[in-house]
Amino acid sequence: MKDICQTLITFLLMFGLHAKPRPKRVTHNAIDMRLKLPSFSQKVRLFSRQGFFITIDQSGNIGGTRNKGDRNNVFLMESFSFNLKRIRKPDSYFLSINKNGIIETTLRARKECLFLERLTGNFVTYENMLSQYMIVMTTKQKPLHGTPNNFNTKETQFVVMRITE
Repeated sequence: MKDICQTLITFLLMFGLHAKPRPKRVTHNAIDMRLKLPSFSQKVRLFSRQGFFITIDQSGNIGGTRNKGDRNNVFLMESFSFNLKRIRKPDSYFLSINKNGIIETTLRARKECLFLERLTGNFVTYENMLSQYMIVMTTKQKPLHGTPNNFNTKETQFVVMRITE
């Protein structure tokens, strides 16, 4: 027993008794666990500055409509922090942007579904957290793919209309 204690004491003296602990590294698994459950969620409609609502139909196609009563334009906005959001159709598709800038829908929540919400005056923009591409809708109510971050255009700006039921 004395030998073990003596070895431990010499080891501590050699490498420093007051060695600083290494900072903990955040692993991808820890990030994934933190993003599994949103801290807050609410039903919303996304109204484009160009005058229409974003929609996702039953087959997962993204489009737009001017009809406020359309049931395809109701989304569930899930919040993970102050400006980190995930947009999904209730019990259905998630809105995402892949690494090439293609705006698409997916049935599973992935990291490509996370958006940074930024305020630009009275409007908000949504930039993908991984690829830095933005949600952009054309005047023909179609998504514009592969658009890097440009916060000052009408195509990227939306009004979040909360639904109270």
